[in-house]
Amino acid sequence: MAKFSDIRRGGELKEALTNYVKYLEDMDTRQTKRQKGGSVDAEAVKPIKIDLIPFGVKMPTTTPKFTVRASGKGLGAGSPLKDILTGRIDLTVAPTSSEVSGEDFRPAKVTVFKGTGAGKYEQSKVTKLYYIKYPGDTYSAPFGAKAEAEEYQTGVKEVRTQIGTDLSSAKFVRISFKPEIINS
Repeated sequence: MAKFSDIRRGGELKEALTNYVKYLEDMDTRQTKRQKGGSVDAEAVKPIKIDLIPFGVKMPTTTPKFTVRASGKGLGAGSPLKDILTGRIDLTVAPTSSEVSGEDFRPAKVTVFKGTGAGKYEQSKVTKLYYIKYPGDTYSAPFGAKAEAEEYQTGVKEVRTQIGTDLSSAKFVRISFKPEIINS
């Protein structure tokens, strides 16, 4: 639902919507990092395998954990999540773990943006509107339960508290969570 204060910005917002629709319709105007000549750090995006215990699922004793893939950046050197998620993930994959595909199981995921400075105004290349962009780094990683009986909300609360404690020196922190999905 639109706010009443947006009525005064109707002309500006209509122009932004027109620019956005034009952007969606014309594939040639879309710029990607690759088209701009940018590069992506191969080690940062290289997936790694980790073990975790899913929330609210009784695992058989023969395969007590699931093996899932995570991004190298999310749990690599310099990532705050590696220490924060200790006890919720196991970076050493056990031979008794069962690897699951993305269709059957998606683990719970935490994403953290660690702000490093003051925001500055930037103009959107798509809508031509101005917004505030904050410098910083984003890390994301899957996580699981510490023990089989732990509920998802309990795990989220503990991870959020630990992030607040460990990253208290950061300018600011944004945290988001995605719950696990199990298709059986």
